[in-house]
Amino acid sequence: MSTIMDCEDSVAAVEDAKDKVVAYGNWLGLMRAICSETFEKGGQAGERATMNDDRDYSRPDGSNADA
Repeated sequence: MSTIMDCEDSVAAVEDAKDKVVAYGNWLGLMRAICSETFEKGGQAGERATMNDDRDYSRPDGSNADA
């Protein structure tokens, strides 16, 4: 999977340098898998969790698929 992240033309980052710092900081949090957010919905607190760890896959013979 791939994605393109373009904060230069983003509506969220066109105001000033402070907005760009926030946008790129959020992107860095996603890339490091440390970004999460708490929220309230229907009177109950919840959390949007961080991304899952990378998965390790093995070949049918048991060897590491990344090798």
